[in-house]
Amino acid sequence: MSKNIIIIYGAPGSGKTRRAEQLRRHYGGKRVIDGWDGGSGLHPGDIALTNLQPPFCQSGARAIPIEKAKAAITTRKRVSTARIAR
Repeated sequence: MSKNIIIIYGAPGSGKTRRAEQLRRHYGGKRVIDGWDGGSGLHPGDIALTNLQPPFCQSGARAIPIEKAKAAITTRKRVSTARIAR
């Protein structure tokens, strides 16, 4: 499990909620906070999904745009499939 706080941000309808479980697994989070408002506290291992844009006030958090996060989970899936196919 990750001890980092990850904030994944993007426009409404960009796929954050739809991919919440995949994102949690990929980044090693304990829980997903969907619709994070930017004001409520986050804890180590949290994956926050938000429509807000950086900068965030959450100290020590890693902010990732949803497009980059989607690319990361897609790339990992392709690599895993390639290993199985061999």
